[in-house]
Amino acid sequence: MKRFLFHLCTLSLIVGLCFGSTAAQQTCNLTGRKIFVDAGHGGSDPGAIGPTGLQEKDVNLDVALRLRDWLQDLGASVEMSRTTDIFIPLGTRADLANGFGADRFISIHNNAFTSPTANGTETFTAPNPSATTRDFGQQTLNYLLWYLGLRNRGLKTANFTVLIRTTMPAVLSESAFITNPAEEALLADPAARAWIAEAHAYAICQHLGASTATPGESATAADAASSHRRAAYIKDGQVWVASKGADVVLTSDDLIYSDLKVSPTRDKVLVTGSDFEGSRLFAIDLATGERRDLSVFGIGRDGDHNLSYEGFWSPDGRRIIVLFAHDDGHKQTAADLYLFDDDGNNHVRLTDDGAEKLNPAWTGAAQVTYETGSGTTITFDLP
Repeated sequence: MKRFLFHLCTLSLIVGLCFGSTAAQQTCNLTGRKIFVDAGHGGSDPGAIGPTGLQEKDVNLDVALRLRDWLQDLGASVEMSRTTDIFIPLGTRADLANGFGADRFISIHNNAFTSPTANGTETFTAPNPSATTRDFGQQTLNYLLWYLGLRNRGLKTANFTVLIRTTMPAVLSESAFITNPAEEALLADPAARAWIAEAHAYAICQHLGASTATPGESATAADAASSHRRAAYIKDGQVWVASKGADVVLTSDDLIYSDLKVSPTRDKVLVTGSDFEGSRLFAIDLATGERRDLSVFGIGRDGDHNLSYEGFWSPDGRRIIVLFAHDDGHKQTAADLYLFDDDGNNHVRLTDDGAEKLNPAWTGAAQVTYETGSGTTITFDLP
C-alpha cells in the first residue's frame, strides 16, 4: 500500500495536484465561500478503534485540521465543530454549521466493521439529495478514490443527524476502514492523512467549480442565527452578553460553549457546554449570570452510546423542552422528552418509550411535535 501511495504522490506531482503544489492552488479560488468542517466523534466518544489501538476521533481531527488549512489557503472562510479532543453533540454540530451560514458541510469520518477484511471508501448524503448535494458527494468520493486507490464502495444515503439537520449541501466521508489492519496502517501515516485532506479540498474545488448552491438551500441560515446574537453571543468558546458599555463575559471556565439560543423574553439563554467528558445543556440568566445545569440524566457515555441534550424554548419563554438522546456517533438511537421550567429547576418526563425522536418543536403555547425514526409526526398536548 505505501509503495502504491508513493507512486501516486509522484504521479500527482507531475500533474500538479500533490500536497503543497502552488500550481494546483492557482487553479482553485474559494474566496467568498464558507465551508464547515466537522471532525467526527471526539472526547469521550473515540469512534472506531483499530487493531493496534488507533482511534478514529484522532484521525478525523488531524485530517479536519489539515483540510481547514487547505481551504483557508485557497481563500475559503472555514469554521469547525471542534479543533481539540472534546465531545460535541450531533445536533449541535449541525446547528453550528447552520448558524455559520455555510455554503457546504463536510463531516470527516473513517469506517469500521466487525470483520477485519471490510475495506474501501464511501461517502454519504441525506436521502433524496438535491442534484447539488449528490454532485458534492460524488466529487468527494471520486477524489478520495483517486488519492487513496482503495475499493469503491459508492455514494450512499443515510439519515445521519449531521446530514439531515444541516440546511446546506452536506456530505459525510468514510475514507478507509480503521478496523482493517492495512487501512489502519494507512490512516496512521501522517502523509496519507495529508493526502486525504487534500483530496477533500480539491473535491470541494471541483464541485463548486461545476455547480453553484441551489437558491434557498442555505440562504436563511445566517438570518436565523443573527436573531440569537442581539443580546448574547459566543466568543472564544465563552458566552458574552452585549451591554451599552463593555460587553460582559458570563462564563469563564474550561467548557467550550456553542449553539446559543436566546429565550423569546430575551432574558435567558440555552447553551451547550462541551469538554472531553461530554456535553451539558445550561440555562443562563443574562442579568445575573446564574447558570442551571439541565443535564440531570448523566453525561458522556452509556455503554457504546453518547449522551446528549438539546433544549427548545416555548413561544412565551417560560418553559423548555429538553431532548435527552443516545447516539452511536452517527445518528440518534434512542431519546425521550422532558419539560423544564424556564429556570431549569423542575422537570417532568413527557415520553418514556426510548424510541427515536427527531426535530422536536413547539407548535403552540402548550403543544409539541416530533418525528419518529420512521418519519411519522407525533403531536401531543403538554400538562
